[in-house]
Amino acid sequence: MNEILKKRVISEKNYGTDLRDEYLRDRDRILFSRAFRRLAFKTQVVSVYSKEVSDHIRSRLTHSLEVMQIASSIALNVNIDNEGNTSKESVIPYCGIDHVTKRQEHVLNLHLIQAITLGHDIGHTPYGHVGEEAMFEFIKNEEDIKNKENIRKLRHCFQSLKVCCFLEKQYLPDFYGLNLTVGTLDGIFKHSNMNNGERTLYKQLFELYCDEFWDQLELEIDKNVLDKLKLYLFTYASPVTLEGVTVAIADEIAQLCHDVEDLRRIGGFDFVEPIYDKVVEEVEN
Repeated sequence: MNEILKKRVISEKNYGTDLRDEYLRDRDRILFSRAFRRLAFKTQVVSVYSKEVSDHIRSRLTHSLEVMQIASSIALNVNIDNEGNTSKESVIPYCGIDHVTKRQEHVLNLHLIQAITLGHDIGHTPYGHVGEEAMFEFIKNEEDIKNKENIRKLRHCFQSLKVCCFLEKQYLPDFYGLNLTVGTLDGIFKHSNMNNGERTLYKQLFELYCDEFWDQLELEIDKNVLDKLKLYLFTYASPVTLEGVTVAIADEIAQLCHDVEDLRRIGGFDFVEPIYDKVVEEVEN
């Protein structure tokens, strides 16, 4: 794998020997962050208070954990054969960003997958996507409202990027954010589909945040890593790692399956099938 993906934009002080690999450090930083803990009170799709208080309805926190498990299961099934060894037949051939003409065998990195999954919704709004849409309606200017077809709304994936790079403060005065690796940040930002216009807008906003949060502290910034980070984030539509692609797929699996399960619970259905029957009935009427 390209070594630049394991690099960090901000050079850090060395406080001693750390035997963890870079992606495992990313996972731990996300896990112990305040933003991650706040996911416990954020709605996935169905609010725990929508009908009656329920301990069994998913939140953004439990959703993130379930996505991590699904993505990890995919990786383990890809990487390991029936005897518990890495199998040449099971390893996915992957054409990465630096392998345009030559395909390489690629074993999925579990630590990178776990870091991306735990952080992918770390900046999500309360009340799920309904809350996201309501907030964006509030901040749209008059020109956007008049030209709704041209609206480029800000997605939660960009807010997650902001949290990881700028908004978390537990490492001050050393630096703002969590200072995660390029590979982890790319996977977090790319777990949702974005068009070219959105990525262009996000790049402009990201550069403004860089000036505001990083320049004022006179941090030791690795310009080469920062330039690569911007290139990967805002030029390529898909994640630059197969781990990032795996997380995006696992996120969709979790949403399609688990959100229906939550709807079943609040609807009082014993099984999932009646939900689909009810949807068909409403559509037909």
